[in-house]
Amino acid sequence: MDQKRPGISNTRQALHLTFHVSRTSTANRALTQAVPGFFKQSIWGANATEIGPSPKRFGLIDGHGKYWNTFREKIKRMNKKSDKNTTYKVLFLGRHGEGYHNLGLDYYGEEEWDRKWGRLTGNGTITWGPDAKLTPNGIEQAKRVNAIWKNEMQNGGGIPLPTALFVSPLRRTLFTFNISFTGVVDSIPPLIVENIRDAYGLRTSDWRHNKTWIHERFPRFEFEAGFTENDELWKKEEREPTEHVQERVKGVLDRVFTLNDTCE
Repeated sequence: MDQKRPGISNTRQALHLTFHVSRTSTANRALTQAVPGFFKQSIWGANATEIGPSPKRFGLIDGHGKYWNTFREKIKRMNKKSDKNTTYKVLFLGRHGEGYHNLGLDYYGEEEWDRKWGRLTGNGTITWGPDAKLTPNGIEQAKRVNAIWKNEMQNGGGIPLPTALFVSPLRRTLFTFNISFTGVVDSIPPLIVENIRDAYGLRTSDWRHNKTWIHERFPRFEFEAGFTENDELWKKEEREPTEHVQERVKGVLDRVFTLNDTCE
């Protein structure tokens, strides 16, 4: 999965949901990449604004007949025909809904945000840290995604539901996840993974709550092994470099591909 692709922006103030069919190839090292031809978001040069944050069928190009059944069968055939070093999986990727930090960042601009305001917990009118909350608009965005899930479960033969669930430990993502998947996948406990989180450091909005706080509010969620009580990654005067973010995200993808689950 490429971190950056022409035409795909990390749209602020919108729940950015993109689903990609992905492939890993392991010769001397793992290579993970998006497979084009299934979802609008994977089209080279795709316009994120035109596609929207939560498009019909989550962006699936094929909308004929039992389109989810057709999709499921294609992935199944691809895995059967692939060599021993190649695996295809379907990843459902969701961005959190609008948070109060998004309002602050958009109002002040990135330069001022990192120079002053993002280092604070608020401006006297709104609070964005530590660990920013969803705005009422962000909650509604998550509810719209939940409605799309439930609609697609009833159409096109039924969307293939996730067989493993991973979520960031940040408050905005935990609440977005909970709203988005309520009544969709309730039997699988989501796994909270530290390395799925946004870039950390400097900005108080990215300073997570402790493990006890999270567990009290999301008792059904499980923690990965070694998850620390307090946020040991966040640094007051240092922002995580983009290169490091990409490295740890790749580590998460490598972990996902060790799972035996696939689109059956």
